[in-house]
Amino acid sequence: MNLKFSIFKFFRRIRKGRGTSVAVEIGTDLLKIIQIREGGGRIRNQMLKVVRIADLKRPLHEEIPLLFQSLGIWAHQVTTYLPRKLVTTRFLEVPSTDEHELAEIMRLQGIKQTPYSPEEVTLAYAVVGSRQEGMSDVVLAFCQRKFVDERILLLERSGFKVQRVGISTEG
Repeated sequence: MNLKFSIFKFFRRIRKGRGTSVAVEIGTDLLKIIQIREGGGRIRNQMLKVVRIADLKRPLHEEIPLLFQSLGIWAHQVTTYLPRKLVTTRFLEVPSTDEHELAEIMRLQGIKQTPYSPEEVTLAYAVVGSRQEGMSDVVLAFCQRKFVDERILLLERSGFKVQRVGISTEG
C-alpha cells in the first residue's frame, strides 16, 4: 500500500464525502500540518509540512496561522492529533456488547488504569471486535486532560475550531 493511498484511507475515516481535510499535530519538538483535498473518490491534492518548533520566531499561536497562509491553506476547522507518547492505550476484553454497558465499563477501567484523578484524565475507547459469546475487544486510550486542553486552546487562539482530537500514528 503506498503512502498516498494510506493517507486517503485515513482521511476517509475522519470525514465522509468530499472537500478539504486539515490535520495539525503539535508535538514536543515538531509541528506537523497535513491537508488533503479530495473529490470523486480520489485525492486531488495533498500537502504535508513539518516544522521544528525551536526554529519558529514567534509564539506558536501566531506562527500557525502564518504557516497555513504560506501554504495556501484557508481552513477554519482542523483535526488535531496528540503525539503517541502522551497517550496510554490498553487492549481489553470486556464481557459485554451493549453500548451503554461498554461506556460505563470503559469509564471505570479508565479510572482504574490511570494514576490520575478522573478530572485530570481524558479517555476514549473504540470497539475493535465482538464475539457471539457476548465479549467485546476494546482499545482504551487515555491521557492527562491538560495535554488535550493545551492543544485545543492553542489552536482556538490561532483562530481555528477543533473538530476532532485523535492519536498520532507515529510510534
